[in-house]
Amino acid sequence: MNNQNLSPVDELGRVKAKMAELATREKALVDQLKACGPGTYNGALFDAVIFTQSRPTTNWKVIAVKLKISQRMIDANTTTTYGTVLTIKARSQAAA
Repeated sequence: MNNQNLSPVDELGRVKAKMAELATREKALVDQLKACGPGTYNGALFDAVIFTQSRPTTNWKVIAVKLKISQRMIDANTTTTYGTVLTIKARSQAAA
């Protein structure tokens, strides 16, 4: 059965299945690149930049319960999380 004869339900099912396959492959590639560590990595078509960053997170529920919204309390309930970020962009074809 070709895609022209599929019902929207079946086509959506196929699309979702393909997306799941692609998501699995994407995760494997991202993990592989992140394992290389921070830096810039070049392919023939794309460049990838890997870096670490931090993001503070404040537990506002705890602060609200205690009803004492001082900077000291905010600081005591603020944590910083770290993660690795991968960005990717198309390379310029101008030199071709």
